[in-house]
Amino acid sequence: MIKSYFPPQLSLQAAWYDNFAAEFPKLAETLGFGAKEIPAIVNDCLYAVWMIQKVAPAFDGFRKSITGYVQNVLNGPIGTPLPALPTIPAWPDPPVAIKDLQVGIHVRRALWVERIKRSPAYTPGIIGVVLLTEPTGSAFDPDSYQAELRSANCVGPNQVQIKFGKAAGEIDVVKVSFRRNGSPEWIESNVFVNSPGIDHTPVIVPGKPEEREYRIRAMVGNLPIGMESDIATCVVRG
Repeated sequence: MIKSYFPPQLSLQAAWYDNFAAEFPKLAETLGFGAKEIPAIVNDCLYAVWMIQKVAPAFDGFRKSITGYVQNVLNGPIGTPLPALPTIPAWPDPPVAIKDLQVGIHVRRALWVERIKRSPAYTPGIIGVVLLTEPTGSAFDPDSYQAELRSANCVGPNQVQIKFGKAAGEIDVVKVSFRRNGSPEWIESNVFVNSPGIDHTPVIVPGKPEEREYRIRAMVGNLPIGMESDIATCVVRG
């Protein structure tokens, strides 16, 4: 069984925070939260939604355009005019005043939910359903399960740290594959039992950074199951 109420995928996390921002104020006083606490919690939720849905996509696209620009300038054919610099995207307007916020939204969210569940007024079947604070509890379905790639980050020369979930123990290993910037070919690089794992595949040109996209596939025994993960991108140092 999947036992967490909080989804692993970023898009679903944004939906969770969006729902909580809308429904929590209606129940907050009943659950023992003070009037001054409610706006701060709602602001955390709104800011999380903004970061996931607005900021991350805008600057992920810009990062890719910069990488492509650098590769073009360094490796483009001789005689080609220098292309225009990529346009830096404007920051999307935040939903709340940034000065009123602190880092650690996920940590605070876990504390809110713990406090909510300790309240005498809390009912798993009613309030838990409204606030999405109860596990979905659906049986693990190997056909529909999407592998959970949490991050792919360069942690050293020719070292990419892969963090992933294992569906509360329902899967055995994950198979890792990547492709280099501009290449359609996916290359299988590792099979990991435990998270995090390190991919040591070297860059093609020693000393020259390269952009890669990573994805994983969950496996039970020797058989792949479900859907591949979302793609995570990183720049690998040589």
